Amino acid sequence: MAKYPSQIQPYMLAAAHQQAANDPGITPYKRLFAAKLVQHVKDYRQHRHKRRAPPEFHDAKTWLTSTDAEPATFNWTCSILDIDPEQARKTIFTEPEIRHAALR
Repeated sequence: MAKYPSQIQPYMLAAAHQQAANDPGITPYKRLFAAKLVQHVKDYRQHRHKRRAPPEFHDAKTWLTSTDAEPATFNWTCSILDIDPEQARKTIFTEPEIRHAALR
């Protein structure tokens, strides 16, 4: 069974990050990239409705929409975390709010 859900819901990104942080079987690099994913989602969602979004928003949006599969890209990160990148994007860009404190 995968450590991370392939069909994610808004709260599951934070849950995946929390699981990675607490599971001794998860390697440190997976913890790092789980944290990176959560941070980019936070940066995007926190600033997406602002008239003048800060650079973090633009960096997050670029990273989240990239179709590259090289190491450290969104698709690669989803792959190592067993998350479907297209479902993740759909959730990130269409859900009205992520209701988990870790993603606020």
